[in-house]
This record gives sequence, C-alpha cells and structure tokens, in this order.
Amino acid sequence: MARRHFAFAAAVAFIAFTAFAQRQPMRPNQRTNRPAAPGLESAADNIKEWARIRTADGMRVCHFQAVLNTFIQVDNAMDPMQPNVSASKAADLLEAAGRMVPTDNDPISFQLRSLMITARQIFDPHVSPNIPAQRERFHREVLEPAARIVTPEVIAFVERAQQIDVALQAVAQAQSEMSALVVHAIHGDCGTAGKDSHFE
Repeated sequence: MARRHFAFAAAVAFIAFTAFAQRQPMRPNQRTNRPAAPGLESAADNIKEWARIRTADGMRVCHFQAVLNTFIQVDNAMDPMQPNVSASKAADLLEAAGRMVPTDNDPISFQLRSLMITARQIFDPHVSPNIPAQRERFHREVLEPAARIVTPEVIAFVERAQQIDVALQAVAQAQSEMSALVVHAIHGDCGTAGKDSHFE
C-alpha cells in the first residue's frame, strides 16, 4: 500500500512539473539545440548595398559608353567611303556627345571632357574643312583614346555585375529551398523534404 501511495504521489508531482514547464515561455535558444543563423540581417544589408553600388556604377559607365558611341558616329560621319559625308553632321554629333559627358569629378569624366575640347578644336567651324585630315586626327587623338579609357571601365562593370548576379542566384535558390522546407516542416512531410532539398 505504501508503494502505491508513493508511486501515485510521484506521478502527480511529475504531471504538475510538466504542466508548469509547458506554461513557461521558451527563449529562442532553448527551442532548438542549433544556434540561430548568424549574420542574416547583415547579409541582407550587404546585398542591398551591393545592388545600390552596382546601380550607380552602371549608370556611370552607361554615360561613358554613350559618349564613346557618339564618337564612333562622328568617325563614321566623316568616312569618305560613306555617302553624305558631312563635317556639320560631325559637329552636331559632337555637341550631343558634349551634353552626355558627366560633369562630376570622376577621373574618366575629366578625361572625356578633355577629349571633347580636342574634338571641338579639330572641327573648328572657323577653319576650312579638310575631311580626310580631320577624320584621321579625330580618330587618333579622340576616338582611340576614348576607347582605351571607356572600354576597360565597361568590362570591369560587367564582370562585377556578373559576380553579383551569381551570388543573387545562389540566394534565390537558397530562399526557394528554405520556403520548401518551411512547408515540409509545417506538414511534417519529412520524406519529400529530404528528396527536394540540399540542406540536410
């Protein structure tokens, strides 16, 4: 009889302790044996900052490439092998290029502005046109230097943007897999989760 009373009392104490424990809120690090994933907020901030910088960098090199493209049009307009060769058309294109050159303190912008000064000297409207000589000088003193300046900037931007693109694709893949795991966890569909996910 004493044993029965002791066992009953122990059972009551255990049930009471369990009910009390269930009422106590659990801190996040008590809910799982695994620590919380570190740096998620900073990773998201880094991705946003990468995108912001690349957007600004993309606009920068886009302006540079637009100027270079206009210089190429000037060169084509002065090509004796093309119909409708016109120094005045070349001058109009140069004016358009001048409006495209950024006015900031960027070193590339400064160099392009210097090349614009040279280009305007070459196509000085107060000097009698000499199309072959003007074109040869423009090609040598403006177009080729502009290409050497701008092209590496564009290539570097493309390479950096591609690196960001690869990283974002990996993030998107991870997000998709995490979303699938959340669904599996809610429904207890562990077998499917193990097949579909790389996170094991």
